Amino acid sequence: MTCPSSVDRVAAGRTVSSANTSTRCISGAINMRSSVTNSANATDRESEVLTFSVLLTLLGRRSRQSIYDLMRRDPSFPRPRQLGSEFSIGWLRVEVMQWLNSRPRVELNGLDAVERRRRASNARNATNSPKTHGRMS
Repeated sequence: MTCPSSVDRVAAGRTVSSANTSTRCISGAINMRSSVTNSANATDRESEVLTFSVLLTLLGRRSRQSIYDLMRRDPSFPRPRQLGSEFSIGWLRVEVMQWLNSRPRVELNGLDAVERRRRASNARNATNSPKTHGRMS
């Protein structure tokens, strides 16, 4: 894409400010560049490595421990890759998205969610209640 020169603008019978024209030329060039690189970006996104913070956001989790718990409870959850040092890890976006898409869909209305929370809370309270072991207090 070539931007019109001042001679071209006058010859075309239009009066366009040079700032307006340069803005249009720049945005046109960016649009052309982005359309060319879209196919390359698709490949890049497949091999993209997700950091802890991006993974937490993607999965709607709040803590690193929740990811470690998920890895322990669900053997199908993708394992992290070592990136650099022994403490630097990341997950491949493709593997995480495949795992996420393999999860069953759940359709809940608001009351179902409230009831599930109530049941979970009652189950936790029942298992966490202190045991007297035959002693009366």
